[in-house]
Amino acid sequence: MTNIRKNIIDEAMAQPSWGQNFPKCFIPLEIELIKLTEKNVPIIAMVQMKKINSGHPIKPLTDFELKVFLKFQHAIGKLLYFDVPNLDQHIILSPTHLINAFKSIVTDKRFCVGDKKRKELWDVMSEKGVISKQAIDELWRQHKYHKFQKDKEHLLAVMNYLDILVEPKRYDSHHNRILPDFYYVASMVRTTDTTGYLQSKSFMQRNIGIAFQSTSLIIPPALSFRLISYCMSIWSIKTYGEHDVNMLFHRCAVFVIDTSLDLYISCEDDQIIIRLVHFRNRSFIMKDLASSISECLASALYKISQLYIKTSSDCCDNTTKSFKMKLCCSAPEDPCFLCIDELSSLGGPWLCPNHGIEHGMYTLTSWITTQETEKCQLNCPVLNDEFLSEVPSALHLRRLSLLLNVDEVRVLVIHLRLSYTVWSDLYTLEHEPELLKFEALRCCFENSAMTFDDIRKAVEAGEIQNPHTICKVMKGDSFDFGKYLYWCMRKDGYG
Repeated sequence: MTNIRKNIIDEAMAQPSWGQNFPKCFIPLEIELIKLTEKNVPIIAMVQMKKINSGHPIKPLTDFELKVFLKFQHAIGKLLYFDVPNLDQHIILSPTHLINAFKSIVTDKRFCVGDKKRKELWDVMSEKGVISKQAIDELWRQHKYHKFQKDKEHLLAVMNYLDILVEPKRYDSHHNRILPDFYYVASMVRTTDTTGYLQSKSFMQRNIGIAFQSTSLIIPPALSFRLISYCMSIWSIKTYGEHDVNMLFHRCAVFVIDTSLDLYISCEDDQIIIRLVHFRNRSFIMKDLASSISECLASALYKISQLYIKTSSDCCDNTTKSFKMKLCCSAPEDPCFLCIDELSSLGGPWLCPNHGIEHGMYTLTSWITTQETEKCQLNCPVLNDEFLSEVPSALHLRRLSLLLNVDEVRVLVIHLRLSYTVWSDLYTLEHEPELLKFEALRCCFENSAMTFDDIRKAVEAGEIQNPHTICKVMKGDSFDFGKYLYWCMRKDGYG
C-alpha cells in the first residue's frame, strides 16, 4: 500500500494541472456539483447550472468564468462538458454514466449471455458494424437501461461526437441530407474482408499507396477504430460485389471518394496502409486530390494519436513523433515500402524488391504536394507511358478545354483529325465559348479510341502552349480539406 500510495502521488504531481492556482470562487460551485452527484444526478442542463451559479451567496461566476470552470473540471476528469453547438447545453456530472451507456451498446459477447435482445444486436454489429436507432431505443426502454432514456438524445449526440457511433452522411439527388435510421459502430465489427476486393482485376495497376508506420511498439485498436470512424464522418462506405456488401470490416474499410475512385484503409498492429484505387488506371488519380487526402489523414491521425501515444511537450504539429509516412508499393499483400527521403536519389522508376513491380515517378509523387511549374518534371504524367496509353474521359476533356482558348482548341482538334466542316458547324451553333471548346474535343473522341498520347502529339504539332498543359489536366483543382478538419476535428479527441 505504501508503494501504491507513493505511485499515485507521483502520478498526480506529474499531471499538467499540478501546481496551478485554483480560483477560490470555483470551490462553492464544485461543492454544489459534488452534492448533485451524491444524489445520483448524472446530467444537468446548462439552464440549471446557471441557476445554481446565480444562487451563489457571495459572487456568481460570469458566463465566461462559468465556461472556464466547466472546461477545467472536464480537463481533470470530474465531469464532461463539450463547448460545441448542440452539446454545450448539458453537463455530464458523472462520466461513468456515459461509459455505462456506451457499454450497453458496445460490449463483449460474454456480457450478452442471458439477454436475447443484446445478443441479437451484438450479432448484427459484429457482422455489419451497424445498429439501428430503433434498436437502441428499445434496448434503453428495458428496466436495466431505463436510466439512459431521459437524456437519450444528448448521450447519443456525445457518442456520435466522440466517434463511438457514426451517423452516415447520405444525400438525395437534389443534395439534400437524408437522415439515416442507423449508426455505424466501427469498433464492434469482427468480420474480415472475403469479397476479393484486393484480388480484383488489375488491382496492382489501379492503386497507389502510402503507409503510416508507428514509431511505438503497437497501434492501439481504439486508434484504428477512431480513424475509420473519422473517415466515415466524411466519406460513404463502399458497397461491392454481387450482393452489395458494405466494405466495413475489422480495422479495415473502403470508402467512396467519387464514382471512379475508392479510398482503402487497413489498420495493422504496427502500421496503417492507405490506398487510392481508381476503377481504370492509377495514372488517372489527380495529384492534388491524393496529396490533400494524405495531409487530411495525417492531421487526423496525429490528433487522434495524442490520446494514446505520449509525445514530448515541444513536439511540432506533425505525425513524425508517433508515425512515419512511407510510400507503399501497389502489391495488395505484404507490400514493400520506400522512405520519402529516398525519392530524390532515385532518378527514375522504383522497382519494389519483393514483387518486382515498377512504380514511375509520377505515381510515387502523387501523395506529395509539389510546387506548380510550367515545364515537365520527372514526375509528370506526359513522361509516363502507362498514362499516355489511356483514353481520356469526358471529365479530362472538360478540364483540358478550360486550359485552352477557342483558337488553341481549333488548332488542336484539327490536328486530332476533326474535319473543318464539323468545327465550322459547332462554331455556328454554339454561342458559349466554354461549351464550344468541350463539344469540339468530345467530337474528336466520340467515334475514335484516341489516347493522351494522341493529344500530346497534336499539342506538339500545333505548337499549342506546351505538352505540360496535359499534366495540368491531371493536377486538378486544389481540394480544401481544411474545412473538413475544422468541422470534423473540432473534438476533444482530435485536439
